[in-house]
Amino acid sequence: SGCRDCDATKQAARCETDPTTTAANCGSCGNNCSAKSNVSSASCSSSTCYVSSCNSGFADCNAIGSDGCKINLTNNVANCGSCGNNCNTKSNVASATCSGSACAVSSCISGYGNCNGNGADGCKTYLLNNNSNCGACGVVCSGGGTCTNGTCIMHEQGEQQLVKNGSIALKGKGSLFFGRLCNGERRGGIRFEA
Repeated sequence: SGCRDCDATKQAARCETDPTTTAANCGSCGNNCSAKSNVSSASCSSSTCYVSSCNSGFADCNAIGSDGCKINLTNNVANCGSCGNNCNTKSNVASATCSGSACAVSSCISGYGNCNGNGADGCKTYLLNNNSNCGACGVVCSGGGTCTNGTCIMHEQGEQQLVKNGSIALKGKGSLFFGRLCNGERRGGIRFEA
């Protein structure tokens, strides 16, 4: 009939356990579904364990009741806070960590930044043409400057503009421009108009 004598009384014709549905003896005597790793409650059906709930901070992400709730959601980068929430697959992320069930960006792919500090949405800021985050988060191109390839470029228009205290003068219409890199170095040049 499939029933088992799991209480060790060994009485004749003793059969008090149905291993197909008994969570404490699922499939065989002593196979307790609720005693699996980090399981709070479980059930047994067709001699197979099924997790009903896990202890706080853990999850049964592979849906295999026999190994319990083996995923720690507080520090698992591939299942951070919930099953399948992979921190490393967030937008433009090169590497990330999971701490306290929250994703934290370690590094972004080239040209992007995590300027809002929110690991949940990855590195969504493009740094190469962003006047508020030029080349790096928080670098602002002020005074009419524009961000070009991650460098702030300053433009001044005029007919008689001087560069480096008068050593070069623009004759006629032209464009004087300076770029300031993130390390403070300045670069400049002149464009002439016909």
